[in-house]
Amino acid sequence: MKNREAAVSVKQSVLMVVRELSISVGNIYEYEAEGKVSKEESEEYMEKVQVSLDNIISEILEPLYAVHPDLRPKCCGCEQQHESEQDQ
Repeated sequence: MKNREAAVSVKQSVLMVVRELSISVGNIYEYEAEGKVSKEESEEYMEKVQVSLDNIISEILEPLYAVHPDLRPKCCGCEQQHESEQDQ
């Protein structure tokens, strides 16, 4: 996606979807703990969510980051390592 404004919008939308899926996994853990869903059901759901997240990242976000690398989230550990290298 070459247009930066569109890329930012897509990134924001995709990250909201990722957040909602992550919340739903937490909910499934709670349902399992309460006996509302079986361990098998929760494992199957979590596996499907993981596959979906992998696809979202590889098919939507990675191509977007390839065109707009500055939109890629910064790694906290990488930033700290880079700063300590500069201090030396």
